[in-house]
Amino acid sequence: MKTSIFSRIFGAIVFVSFVAITLVTILHVREHVNVFENSIVREKTTLLSILKEISEEEEDFVPETVLKQVGDSPDILFFWVLRPDGEIFFADDPDYKGMTVEDEFIGVSSIRFREADYRGRNIKVLAGPVEGLEEEEWTAVMGVSMAGATAFFIPAFSRAAVIFSLAVLVSIFLALKLTERIITPLLDLRKAIRKITKGDLSYRINIRTGDEVEEIGKEFNLMTEKLKETREELEEAKKILEIKVRARTKELEELAESLEDQVEARTEELERKVEELEKFHKLTVGREKKMIKLKKENKRLKKEIEKLKKENEQS
Repeated sequence: MKTSIFSRIFGAIVFVSFVAITLVTILHVREHVNVFENSIVREKTTLLSILKEISEEEEDFVPETVLKQVGDSPDILFFWVLRPDGEIFFADDPDYKGMTVEDEFIGVSSIRFREADYRGRNIKVLAGPVEGLEEEEWTAVMGVSMAGATAFFIPAFSRAAVIFSLAVLVSIFLALKLTERIITPLLDLRKAIRKITKGDLSYRINIRTGDEVEEIGKEFNLMTEKLKETREELEEAKKILEIKVRARTKELEELAESLEDQVEARTEELERKVEELEKFHKLTVGREKKMIKLKKENKRLKKEIEKLKKENEQS
């Protein structure tokens, strides 16, 4: 079964639009999630900066009540303050207090962060310098959950889905219009071809698309005009040829009639001469017969004269 060019173009436009809108939607949602994640990181970065300032202002160290308030933040999974040797001075979970850990962020001079896996969840680990006891350089480390960004993903995705649906509907509508804009001139061109095939060279198409299709329409009309002129020239040449043929036929007919008259006159003349020859022949034959008869009569008379002479002499 043949597939129309309309369905092919429409399908291609819808497919490309669908893929493009899908990518844009995914990028849009991902961008919003990244923005939310970055806002969380900036918030915790600000919190670490405030802790550093507080630690520098306090004579001993940041009060434990303040540290607990920081650790009780719903999106902070763990919060530690580490000595330079990695010993945990403060932990939001008391069970970890006094333990020694090894971490690449121990002793950092500025706030840094990295992604990490914490109990099967993807989190961000932030670390920043704080001033500890006896002005030692301690490190505050916190594990920040990105669950808020994930939760934000659902409404963002819902909004994106609505936008995606509207965009698909708009793309389908635009695809129909664009396909109609492309197909309509082609249908007009096919109609014109059928008209010309039936011999109607006066038919013209009027395409106003402002692109190559319009140029094709102009070239088609020019071709049709040339074909019409060529056909008119052929018809005129045909008429002239018919006139010449009729004139030549008439000449040949007149010549044939003239030849027939000449042949007929010549035949009559020959027949007359034949009759005269026959008459002459008859006259000639009759004269010969008379001459033979006269010769015989002459011989007979001579014989009779000689006979009479002899009789006269004898008498």
